[in-house]
Amino acid sequence: MRESEKIATARTLRRRQTDAEKALWRLLRNRTFQGTKFRRQHAIGPYVADFVCLELKLVVELDGGHVVPEAKIRARYERLWPLVAQARLRADRTEFFDNS
Repeated sequence: MRESEKIATARTLRRRQTDAEKALWRLLRNRTFQGTKFRRQHAIGPYVADFVCLELKLVVELDGGHVVPEAKIRARYERLWPLVAQARLRADRTEFFDNS
């Protein structure tokens, strides 16, 4: 995927955020979470991660809200993590709402 295609994909995903992604972004944006900068729908290699903090090498992914087979989701994460993350958090959107 070319860089311009990745950017277009990330922009589309930002416009189509799930309710959980919108809620989490309100908590993470503008360095409001412990002064760290997060990016949303950030391209990493051929993938687009929901949220990334580059300085902490942290990737946050919220599952759900999209109809994607579990095996495909798991395979995507297994390829994504080594590209950037030293730490990762993956949660289902219902877990996010139940625990927020």
